[in-house]
Amino acid sequence: MTTRFALLVALFCALAAATTPVPASSGGFCDNADLRASAEDLHQVPPDLTQFGSAVAISGLTAMVGLPNYFVNPETTPGPQGRVAIFTCDLQTRTWSRVGSLDPQDPAEEELFFGTAIALQGHQAVIGSQNAVRLYEERHGNWRQVLKLQANGADEFIEPRIAYDRPYLAVIRAKVVAEQVMRFIDVYRVGEGRRATLVARLHPPGDFGPLALDEGTLVAGTFVYTKRDGKWRLQQEIAPDEAPPPDSDFGSVVAIRRNILLVGSPREDRIVGDEGPTGGGAVYVFERRKGNWRQVQRIRPGTAGFDGFGSSLALNEHHAAVGAPGALGGFGREFGPTFLYRVGAGGLTFDSTLDDVIATSMDMSRRDLIVGTSTVVQGSPITRAVIVRLPLLHGVAEAAEEEGRSDADE
Repeated sequence: MTTRFALLVALFCALAAATTPVPASSGGFCDNADLRASAEDLHQVPPDLTQFGSAVAISGLTAMVGLPNYFVNPETTPGPQGRVAIFTCDLQTRTWSRVGSLDPQDPAEEELFFGTAIALQGHQAVIGSQNAVRLYEERHGNWRQVLKLQANGADEFIEPRIAYDRPYLAVIRAKVVAEQVMRFIDVYRVGEGRRATLVARLHPPGDFGPLALDEGTLVAGTFVYTKRDGKWRLQQEIAPDEAPPPDSDFGSVVAIRRNILLVGSPREDRIVGDEGPTGGGAVYVFERRKGNWRQVQRIRPGTAGFDGFGSSLALNEHHAAVGAPGALGGFGREFGPTFLYRVGAGGLTFDSTLDDVIATSMDMSRRDLIVGTSTVVQGSPITRAVIVRLPLLHGVAEAAEEEGRSDADE
């Protein structure tokens, strides 16, 4: 009996340790950071009109922030427009610092909104603009362009929405046919020699929004494609168990990680009182079971004081973040917080809120959340990006720390 009891106690302790938060003083990570545009970024016309923070990405020890309204030469507009700021984490000082920028490489072209979309994975970054999608690689601290995809002809253009999960890159294209705009998705395989091979051209059977890509599954709004036997096929169109209101905007924001899919519905059940909006939006959680996606949860904050819940999403294996950046009150000077959840069996569990963070964009690595803010309050722009350490769990902390070391060594 004594031996059996000891084994049960040991098992209970092991399970408890697996779900106990790691203290914030754990080594191998950088501290939280508040990132702003630099003086060089603001050489044009103050205040900050660069839209710094409208797109963000983070991977390992690197973070990127888009400034799609930055003019390379404001005196010769129109011309190349947009910039991406690069930040790195110094594990010795535990701080994030600006180390450079990426600007459009073709000054003769009228490139617009470079940095509207950013996907970052290890030492590779994909940056989208209105006219092109570029792949960059980092070697010894320097980023260089290795691939560029452009529109094919004057009647075609590329939307600044992308999804990248090596080796696959998904790009939304639009083409004018018989005075009508036809939208479709091109899926490329990026191989050795930095060549992009078109492997699929997908035509969703209805209107579709943003893209999300993870481990052979591509989400385009409410349409889910999977790669099987070397081909990309439409698997299913997802829908909530109960139909949302027509103006809910269900599927306007999506995030996927392995067998969890988040779908934003930011205008759903919007409450507007005498003092302005006081609530609105929902997030639907789908789980892949036996190859099919099924709704397991519908999430709304348990307290008032939010609007646009689900306007931005981020997801990793253990955490999810949901933005509610809608303006509140009669004067529109207050905003909803950013909500952090834990991912577990059967859906998400509320963890905490970031009360002073307006999430118009966000991304998540294994250990960090980056939230971008690019909005206007009573005619004044608010632009910033915030990096927040996630509350890591035992077992997760060691894996994330090892990921950081490997990023630093490569």
